[in-house]
Amino acid sequence: MRYEPFRLAKNNELSSVAYRRLIAAIDWVEHLSNLLGGLDVSDKIALVKNAFAPLMVFKFASRTAEVAKDTNILCLCNFAYVPRNISQAFSDSYHLGNGLVDRALDELVQPYRTYGLREEEIVCVSAMIVLNPLARDLSTEAFNKILEMRNKIEDTLFTIIKEARNSEHPAICFGRILLSLPVVTVSCYDS
Repeated sequence: MRYEPFRLAKNNELSSVAYRRLIAAIDWVEHLSNLLGGLDVSDKIALVKNAFAPLMVFKFASRTAEVAKDTNILCLCNFAYVPRNISQAFSDSYHLGNGLVDRALDELVQPYRTYGLREEEIVCVSAMIVLNPLARDLSTEAFNKILEMRNKIEDTLFTIIKEARNSEHPAICFGRILLSLPVVTVSCYDS
């Protein structure tokens, strides 16, 4: 999927963007499930339900920070963007209404742009979002597998930050990334 601000998204495209992001969440769960040695279908469904919205918001925000200089647009996964004032631009803004675009731009895109998230970091954070051990309806077995894998991913993220960035304080960089995760989740469900 490409996140490029080539054109203003059309109103009728927003539901297909959500569908594409749902398929992406399913793919993430499937691939990570294989790394975990497999999960039951009910556990996979629980992870998809839990990860869809936060993963979508994180991807929109991180990719917008990466490719767009305009502070008033949020890039979607179809070479299009939505403006900050989405409710004025579209008659039905679906899942992007109720201030979600504003919050994403102010609380996620701007810090990610300043920080300069790297591809490796985006992948690790995406995996952490998908592998939420606190997802509703997870079995105890899945909880334990997910917790163990998520800890490994967090260690990997810290190692990437420590080795790839010329920072005297890699723990601070790591902390900033981790502190953005509650903002991702809260913005999905409060908007």
